[in-house]
Order: sequence, then structure tokens, then C-alpha cells
Amino acid sequence: MLSTSPTMGGPGILVTLDIALRGAGIALLLIVAAATLRQARGRPAAWLGALLAVGAAAYAVCSSPGPHDPPVWFAPVLMLCTGNAAIFWLFAQAMFDDSFRLRPWHALVWLGLVVWPLAHLLGAGFTSHWLVGVLVRGAVILLALLALAQTVRDWGSDLVEGRRRLRLFILIAVAMHIAATVTAELVLGTDQVPMSLHLLNSGALVAIAAIIAMLLLQADLDSVLGPAPVGPAADAVSPTPPPPPPPQR
Repeated sequence: MLSTSPTMGGPGILVTLDIALRGAGIALLLIVAAATLRQARGRPAAWLGALLAVGAAAYAVCSSPGPHDPPVWFAPVLMLCTGNAAIFWLFAQAMFDDSFRLRPWHALVWLGLVVWPLAHLLGAGFTSHWLVGVLVRGAVILLALLALAQTVRDWGSDLVEGRRRLRLFILIAVAMHIAATVTAELVLGTDQVPMSLHLLNSGALVAIAAIIAMLLLQADLDSVLGPAPVGPAADAVSPTPPPPPPPQR
């Protein structure tokens, strides 16, 4: 028997499907973050990759359809969501440069993105101006394009074919997803995005997360994330053996 309930057809079923996809995407992204952290061992690419996955999970929550008037305690989720473009830009550098190290000024780029949602959450009036929204979203698109440009420029220098494919997919897929979603918000407005685009967004997010999770299960994370840093402690663990004593006469 067919039901005529609005929750079982039309917009209702799209909302239900969107929630299910976002939940699946969040679960997969948290698995990716945990798997990456297990191989961290001081690698910036591992820490940034795990933070990128957690930020993408936060984005799945922040970008959900419906009225957005979060409480103050929601601030950490907003910070992870909005600052993730800066994390992605740094992750792209760390993936192709084994000598990459985080610098204090990198934190300023991240803070520049998260100030806007925090100020809006605290009721600052200037955050509602259209120009502020355009500037912040423009910065997000710029960082995604910079990450994509670095990927294309440095991709040929990686001589490990499997690692090249994995890195290329992660960086290009994430960059295109960021640029497409933010462009849609700029053109249509955050509160005017149709439910069909929300569903497309969540579907793309879960597809990217699922492919990355499967690739990571098949890949050698040590080769993907680059060599672990070697410091004085590593030298102390394996000291140079003393010369053998002279033979007795």
C-alpha cells in the first residue's frame, strides 16, 4: 500500500536520504582520521590529513540544510569547518614536500578564516554584511585553488606510482568539492541552496570519503605520508658501535 505521508515522499525522503549520507560520510571520515593518526610518528602530512578528515566531518554537520542559528558551544565545530580550507592548503604542501614544517604564520591563515564564524556566533553585526561573506568564501576558494596548483606542479616529482595516484585523487577531489560548494553558496546564498544540491553535496562527500578509505586500506601509509622525521632521539637509539678490542697476544 502506498503512503501519502509527506515524510515518505517528495522533500521528506530527500531530507532523510541527506541525513543518512551525511552520517555515513562522518563515520568514514573519522575512520580515515584514526587510521592516519596511527601512522603519524611526527609526520606533518599525517597530522594535517587527520585534521582535514575531522574538519570535513564537521563540514558535513555545518552544511546540513535547514535554519542555522547554532548555540555558543557549537563554536569548535564551526572553527573546524571554516578553517578546513587552510588545513587543506597546508596538507597539499606537506604531501609533496617531505621537508615541510609548520610555521607560526600558518596559524594566522587558519585564524583569519575562523574569526568570521566566531564573531557571527557572538552576535557581531559586521559579519552579516554581504561583502564579508564574499571575502571569506573567496579566500576559501583561493586556498583550494592554490592547493590544486601545487598538486599539479609537484605531482611529477613523486616517483612512486601508487602514491602519486592516491595523493592526486585526494587533493583534486577535495579541492574541486570545496570550490564547487563554496561557489554554489556565493551564487545562490547559504539559505537558498535547493535540497537537490544539498543531496548532491552529501553524496559527493560520502563518495570521496569512501574512495579514500578504500585506497588507504590498500596503500602503504608509510610511503604515502612520507618518511618520519629523524632527530637526535633517533640517533641515540642506534648509536655507532664501538670498535672491537685488539686481539690478545
